[in-house]
Amino acid sequence: MHGTSSFSGIALARVQAMREQHEAQKQIQENSNTSIEVPAAIQQLTTGSDYWVKLKLKRYQKLIREGHLADLSELASLALTKSNPANWFAKVCSVKAWERTLDFLKKRRAVLQKAEQVIARIGKDMSECMQKFVYKQIWAGKSVEQYAVAAQEIGENRHKLFAFLCNYEGQKASIQASV
Repeated sequence: MHGTSSFSGIALARVQAMREQHEAQKQIQENSNTSIEVPAAIQQLTTGSDYWVKLKLKRYQKLIREGHLADLSELASLALTKSNPANWFAKVCSVKAWERTLDFLKKRRAVLQKAEQVIARIGKDMSECMQKFVYKQIWAGKSVEQYAVAAQEIGENRHKLFAFLCNYEGQKASIQASV
């Protein structure tokens, strides 16, 4: 009987030591997750029950650890232009959509850079409506750089000539498609 009680005492001590080690590892993991602070702009977009908020924040902390803080901030500012910002932000930051989101951000940055070049050529004093037109033409894949150079060389009414050339390309493409 004495051998059995010492064995169960050793087993109990071993189980207790394993529990303590597990709790210590869990505590370290929780501390490492909470040491990364999620910006307030992103926290405002984190909605739902406490369970979902906690899971989303862990996802955003993981993305921040991987070096995507600038991407998340850019997405947070874009989300504010959407009809349901919190849902849109959660969807584009999901595990399934993350690679596609990174591709989108890459293309968006290229569009913004190209738009800056076009706007510099046709005049920075254009209206906001014309700036939106430039962005739409770039997203549509039109030859905006060519048209901006042509408009710059002509001189007067650059933005009108630019708009005419872009619209003409669109009309030409639709005529060719119908033939």
